[in-house]
Amino acid sequence: MKKVYKYELDVTGTQTVNMPQGAIIRHIGEQFGRLCMWVEVDPVAPLEPRQIEIYGTGQPIQNEEGLCFIGTFLRLDGHFVGHAYERKH
Repeated sequence: MKKVYKYELDVTGTQTVNMPQGAIIRHIGEQFGRLCMWVEVDPVAPLEPRQIEIYGTGQPIQNEEGLCFIGTFLRLDGHFVGHAYERKH
């Protein structure tokens, strides 16, 4: 049976998140001052590392090939607009 899990992320940079295989990223946004990603998962599936990259508006995107857009989020009452991508190898 699938469930939705929440993963907290750093606001900038590249990070690895271990998620069950086949996990589907559904949303990224702020909750209680933290950047979070909600992901549909099969909780009994083995874990696999997934690479998430965060860029602020106007920042250069490194090595665009292989990036899959997740979503845009606002922080600091809209003073920071970030964009999340997953690096597909």
